[in-house]
Amino acid sequence: MDSGRIDSEKQRNKTGRTRLASATHIRDARCSPGGFENVTAWTEADTAKANEVWADYQRGHDLSTLVGATVGIDPHTGRLWFGESIADIVAQRDADGLDEPLFFARVGSETYWRKGGRR
Repeated sequence: MDSGRIDSEKQRNKTGRTRLASATHIRDARCSPGGFENVTAWTEADTAKANEVWADYQRGHDLSTLVGATVGIDPHTGRLWFGESIADIVAQRDADGLDEPLFFARVGSETYWRKGGRR
């Protein structure tokens, strides 16, 4: 990947420390073999539907063994993929021959990641 693209979930800042990409990058981008592309068709309704699908799934399944895992949710089909990272889930989705944008969540957490505060 060239340095202008988001490297999976992380990118380097000027000090060389790794920082997580913002949630906007994840919500408004999808991974393709050539890197991340903008997704203009994603709507707030897609986000709401993905959150609804995820809430319904959590109510009906024991996820205690998956805490900390990443889940990718297709709001249009309700299909879910579980993996170690966003890149892992995108690879699974691509292997299934699909390219729809996904909503990502962290099992057992209200947010995918938390930005650290100032010290």
